[in-house]
Amino acid sequence: MSEVLELADRYHDSWLASHPFAASVYGIPGYDDRVPEISEEGDERRRLEVTSTLEAARRLEAQQLSPSESVTLGCVRWSCEAELAELSSAAVEHTVTPMPIQPPADLFAVAARTVLSDPQAATDYLERLRAAGDYLDQHRLRLGPGRRRAACRWRRSSSGRSPGPRSSSPSPFRRRSPARSHPRAGTGRRREADGVCLHPRAGYAHRCRTRELQRIRDHRSRGGFRHIGPLLSGA
Repeated sequence: MSEVLELADRYHDSWLASHPFAASVYGIPGYDDRVPEISEEGDERRRLEVTSTLEAARRLEAQQLSPSESVTLGCVRWSCEAELAELSSAAVEHTVTPMPIQPPADLFAVAARTVLSDPQAATDYLERLRAAGDYLDQHRLRLGPGRRRAACRWRRSSSGRSPGPRSSSPSPFRRRSPARSHPRAGTGRRREADGVCLHPRAGYAHRCRTRELQRIRDHRSRGGFRHIGPLLSGA
């Protein structure tokens, strides 16, 4: 196997390992018991991996390559550059949406499509659900620093200082005053705990996970849940 194909295979394997939900959706086995690592430390480790792959791809560009190798190498380079741009955007720190492009919704979208075809699939499914709590906590913890950084940039801009290249647009975290027409207007939108901003959708995700586990216990004798019943018998 050529160096280009080896590099492409290594990058593809590392991408699947860091995007296990995508691997499950694509039907690639071996990742159904995992959740992504979305902490700041995890993003930094992934950034180093992708940067190393991109540097290797640029070094190989100087060699004499066949047309197919040139296309493959171009795909690897483009994918690395796109992933680095995505990591730099840190969208997980400032995006909360019910669409399946953010951690809570993505988790439950994949869980809802999981097919428990055998006992191993049931075991992997439970392992993923057991790791879901830490995964959602990582998202919650990323929202706090992201909100504080955006608010800080907005304050610098409104105080007359130079906003810098990343502060040319209004902050998505600008705090609005609740309407005065109702005594409870604006309450319940957010709360502070240990200095971390919690969004109500984080609580919604936790309730969805609880209901999912309860549904498994209530219906474990049906269809694919027959494989999961013995695993939960001691729960």
